[in-house]
Amino acid sequence: MNAVKFIIFLLPLLLFSQENKQDSILKSLLKQKIFDSRYSDFKVSGNMLYGLNYRDSLIVWDLNNNSNHINVFVGARSIAKNNKGQVVYCTRNGKLFNTCNPTDSFTDINIDKVYYLFLDDSNEPIFITPGGIFYKGTNYFPERKNVQRSILAWDIDHNKILSAANVYFLDSKQRLWMGYDEGEFGGGITFFDLNTKEYYNGDSLYDLYLDETRESGERDDKVNLYERYPDKVKITEKDTLYKFPYGFGGINVKGIAEDDRGNFYVSNSLMHFYLNGSISKIKYSGFDDFYRSKSLRSILKFIKIKKRKELDEYIGPVAYNPYDKHMYYYSDLGFSKIIEKPNDKFDKMLVLDPKISWKYGMSHSVGYGMNVDKFEFIDAKRFIFLTTNNGIGYYDGKEVSYFK
Repeated sequence: MNAVKFIIFLLPLLLFSQENKQDSILKSLLKQKIFDSRYSDFKVSGNMLYGLNYRDSLIVWDLNNNSNHINVFVGARSIAKNNKGQVVYCTRNGKLFNTCNPTDSFTDINIDKVYYLFLDDSNEPIFITPGGIFYKGTNYFPERKNVQRSILAWDIDHNKILSAANVYFLDSKQRLWMGYDEGEFGGGITFFDLNTKEYYNGDSLYDLYLDETRESGERDDKVNLYERYPDKVKITEKDTLYKFPYGFGGINVKGIAEDDRGNFYVSNSLMHFYLNGSISKIKYSGFDDFYRSKSLRSILKFIKIKKRKELDEYIGPVAYNPYDKHMYYYSDLGFSKIIEKPNDKFDKMLVLDPKISWKYGMSHSVGYGMNVDKFEFIDAKRFIFLTTNNGIGYYDGKEVSYFK
């Protein structure tokens, strides 16, 4: 097999640079370096960047000098920040350590495996594990009827377990969002309320009706859902509002964020032969726990194919910038600021289009995996972003550097 045929054979398996979509794969083979730095999360405290890699090592850099790391903590499975802004990490079995005083664990629990760690407003740890959510000394495991299908699985011993989510988010009302992305098989959002200790879905009212009538099978195709669930709907002169979390469901969830007014943004996307995706603003109505969902379809890029429009933008995570009070999102077109206009209109402004590598192949889809998992602002212009192939990116307002 000659060299040209060999390169063509390997194209779908290799990384490519995000440039002009045409000819970008071949250019990346010739110009780009293949990176092996894979990180699962990061936190920022002051000028210190803490990067958690897939080998359970927490690596610390000074943002002012990324040439060498300044510290490494071994055995870190997940990381969080306490209410003092200090970075805390937990081991695989739930031992907690503060990076400011890493010699002593301040928990005495023993958990088989930790997916993700949060700290609540009082610095109480929340462990998300295969066995459920462990919080304040009690483990909470969901009933099937209260969660998305994606959330439950079985281990090698045929025990029912909680699946790891693709996106975790703890909102200002202490509700934990777990977003799932199963490629062509869908996904969704399941919630756990730290106040009530209950799981529930972000389903529509019709999904709720189907769940309630599943056992009896007695369903009315003409049922009036507003009359059946009057406590979950408010109809005003201009809008139909839904009580949290009904209507909050997402498919192929990529990102969840909340602004300082209690509004939520959820991004969804799927590459499976072709592109599908959306960004929704879930706006707080002013009525207690009632919201209105608005699609931001108008800011996305579409192309016309024959007589219909097709999405031409692969949507990634969303993030709120508390310094300039704007929401942002990432896609294959770069990082963009979402601009809200009068009369419920939206626009966007491109902020940065970095050259980030892509990797072909996903477990439940035919296409390229999203190459940015999350990003976070540290002031009005600077932000950190977590890539799947190039390490942790840092945009200082002028240029991008990578920590690996």
